Amino acid sequence: TRAYAAQFAKETRAIYYGNDEARVYRLQGGTRSLDPSGKTQAVGEGTTAVIDKTRANQVNLTLAAASSIPAADVLGYEIVRCVTSGGKTEKSLVGFATGGTFQDSITTMNNRVVTYEVTLVDKYLNRSAVRTLDPLKIEHRGNIAKDGWTLTTNGLTATNVEASAPADEEDQEDTCGPVAEAPIMKAADNDKTTAYTGKVGAGAEVVVDFHKTLTVAGIQYTAGAGTAITDYSVSVLGTDGQWKEAASGTFGSGNGETVYFAREGNVAYHDASALKLSIRGQIFFTYYAYFVFNFNLSAKVTINSEFVGLLLSKSIEFPNISSIKL
Repeated sequence: TRAYAAQFAKETRAIYYGNDEARVYRLQGGTRSLDPSGKTQAVGEGTTAVIDKTRANQVNLTLAAASSIPAADVLGYEIVRCVTSGGKTEKSLVGFATGGTFQDSITTMNNRVVTYEVTLVDKYLNRSAVRTLDPLKIEHRGNIAKDGWTLTTNGLTATNVEASAPADEEDQEDTCGPVAEAPIMKAADNDKTTAYTGKVGAGAEVVVDFHKTLTVAGIQYTAGAGTAITDYSVSVLGTDGQWKEAASGTFGSGNGETVYFAREGNVAYHDASALKLSIRGQIFFTYYAYFVFNFNLSAKVTINSEFVGLLLSKSIEFPNISSIKL
C-alpha cells in the first residue's frame, strides 16, 4: 500500500536503466563518480545537438562526459526533448543512449523551437545534474521515420543479394532460425551506403506497407545525372482496402520535381496504409535509382511547405538494372 511504501525514502536512482553490465560493475567494486543527490554536473561541454544537414527533421546529438568522470563509470545518457507551448514547457523522454551519439527524428511538430536536456547516468544508477543544450528551430516537410515499414517488389529481380555459405542438412531442417530479410528492405534501412539493386521486368513495382494509416499528399522526385525514370504511376491503398491511382505521368530530369496528388485542381489527401510505385514502359531502359520515401502526418499542410515526399536520384549504369533506396 501507499502507506507502507511511504515509510521508505524516495528512490532517486535511475533503476529503470539497470542492466547486467552495471550490476557486474558494482559487484566488482567499480568507482563511483556520482552521488544520489543529482547535483553533480557530469555531462561534458562537448555534448551538442545539431540539425542534420540532409534531413531537416533529424537532430544529431553528440554525447560526452565531463573530464572528471571516468568512461568506465558511465552507463549512458538520458535525453529529453523540451518544447514550450502555451507558456508551459512540455518534456518528452526520447531515448537513453549508451554510446556517444543519438539521433532524434521529429515527425509530430514543425516550425517549433526545441531544446534538449541531457542527464548522465552512472553504473551505480545515480543521475547527474541536467545539462540544457542550445535551442534549435525545427523546420521540415512533415517527414516521418520508416520504422515498421515492410517493402515488397513485383517484376523486379534482386541482383545484389549477398552470397552465403551453403547450409548443412541440420540447418535446413531448423524452422526456428532467423528468417532472411528481403533484399528490398535495404532500400529502407536508413543506411545511405546500401541500396536494393534489381533487374526490371514487366509490371515492375515497389509496394510499401506502412502497417498503419497515414495521410499522404504527393511525391517529390529528384533526378541526378543519367537517364531518368519517365512514365510512372503512384497508387495508394485506401481504408476500404482498394488500390486507387493517386498520380501518374512522366518524371522530368530536373532536380526537386514535386508531384502532388490532385483532384479537380486541388491537392488531394489520401488516408492510406500502403503506397505502390509502378514503373511503366521501361523494361528496356537503363538506370539506377535511389528512392527516399517520406510521408506527412498532417492533413492541414500547405501546398508550399509540407507534403509526402519520394526522393529519387539516378545515375546511368547497366541495362535493365535498378538500384533502389527508400
